Amino acid sequence: MQTISISHKRFKELEELQLSSLISNTEGKIYLIKDKNNWDTSYKVLKRFYDNESPLFGNKLLTLNILENSQIDLDELVLPEKLVINNGRLVGYTMEYIEGTNLKEIFNNIKYDRLEMIKHLKEIGIILEKIRELNNYKKVNNFHLNDIHEANFILDKNGHIKVIDIDSCKIGNNIPVCAKYLTPYSPIDELPDKYRKCSNTRIGYIDPDMNSDLYCYTIMILNYLYKDNIQKLDIAEFYSYLNYLNSIGFPYELLDCFSNLYEYTDNINPMELLDMIPKDMGRAHHKVYELVK
Repeated sequence: MQTISISHKRFKELEELQLSSLISNTEGKIYLIKDKNNWDTSYKVLKRFYDNESPLFGNKLLTLNILENSQIDLDELVLPEKLVINNGRLVGYTMEYIEGTNLKEIFNNIKYDRLEMIKHLKEIGIILEKIRELNNYKKVNNFHLNDIHEANFILDKNGHIKVIDIDSCKIGNNIPVCAKYLTPYSPIDELPDKYRKCSNTRIGYIDPDMNSDLYCYTIMILNYLYKDNIQKLDIAEFYSYLNYLNSIGFPYELLDCFSNLYEYTDNINPMELLDMIPKDMGRAHHKVYELVK
């Protein structure tokens, strides 16, 4: 990868990108940086890791290099561009600055249009199918987004979904990292033959594949309906909630996709079924469910 060198003085002058209070960022600081190319000037995002010495950081660098060498051609992915050197040490990388709204903020906006939200969720499903094709046709080796959750997507000013935090992906021979919805505290812990656990020497908990990516994506959809983290429900209570959704008009086809999450069968991408979500989806809210169960 190409590199840029930034002095300690210049780092102090950089504008830190202000994130919503809904978004947690534990890996490093995010800055805006001007990028000049001849007469053109644009803004980039600079991610500076807190940790630039441990094996975790080495794994991040490996991931960035594999991403560049793989030459993935998906416009929806905000890919790394340049490594950043400070005082002779690699400390982070730059990527395109996407002007827009984080999907986490949209999820928490109860006034946001239902059809628009379904459209964005379908876009994420389309991205996953494009990644499936990349893997199937050997255009990339073992590539999965891994840490799929609401805050890792941005709705740009043109109304299109972009995927950020790509350095948490699984690709090639890199080591899987932690993912928000793939933890020992989620119900997937009860299905070790479907969601394969990493060895003890690895950083993450689950070895990512298409099933785990579709699991996280479907959890996002269910969170949108439930208006809370659906993983709080154990498997028995989860199926009770699906029965409730059926009673208020959710179609069997969509519920079957949800049901697959905790069964020993491959997960199905529900994107084509999302238009079947009832207009009166407010009754799927966890507070309504808790009143009637």
